[in-house]
Amino acid sequence: YGYGWDVIYDFNTLDSVDVLGSYQSFKLSNTCKYFTDKIADSFKGVEIRDFNTKQLLFTLPINGYTLTGMEFSPDDKYLVTSCGHFDSWKISTGEKVNEIYHGTIANFSISHNDKYIVETGGRYIFLLTNNFYGTNSVKSNLSESTLIFPNPPTGNITINIKIKNQSTSFINLTTIDGLIIRNLVNKIIPIGQNSLQFNVSDLANGTYFIVIRNGKETQSYKLIINK
Repeated sequence: YGYGWDVIYDFNTLDSVDVLGSYQSFKLSNTCKYFTDKIADSFKGVEIRDFNTKQLLFTLPINGYTLTGMEFSPDDKYLVTSCGHFDSWKISTGEKVNEIYHGTIANFSISHNDKYIVETGGRYIFLLTNNFYGTNSVKSNLSESTLIFPNPPTGNITINIKIKNQSTSFINLTTIDGLIIRNLVNKIIPIGQNSLQFNVSDLANGTYFIVIRNGKETQSYKLIINK
């Protein structure tokens, strides 16, 4: 890697073998067949290219401004992107094959057998069940329909949360390091779909997390403040 461009080095000799130009978020696939590029575009945020020819294969409909990470599956058949939740994409067709609605930062990885995604959120480490062949999500008292919008917000945020089992729920606003700066909810939320609103207009620009705990289950969602 070099400033303003990406350089590929031979691991054994440390000789540079290729220069790829300027890419914002270069990610090389495990078998060196593909690489990805994050684009500053709200609707076409990821490009997948052939590593040898540099030919553009697909552009994925992802918000490049909120994209936090990309990982290839061990066999390079799929790409997982994190953008407030996880999306899995089939490389050969460019189609989305799976979504897991769970917040994340850039630190996540796919297990060697493709079955799991491990991610960090604040002070927590999450193990998510992955499925490239159909929709899947974390089994939880919280539904996968838990979403926060708008994100980035202009003043208020709405948290849509579906509770499956009645229990005391805690919703905390934390820093990226997991420090709780505001307790938003500490009460029993009724079973079913709930819509909660909070004002975050006083927050400084930066990255935060909304951490939702219901019973033994915890989920975190990234909140971007960009005034």
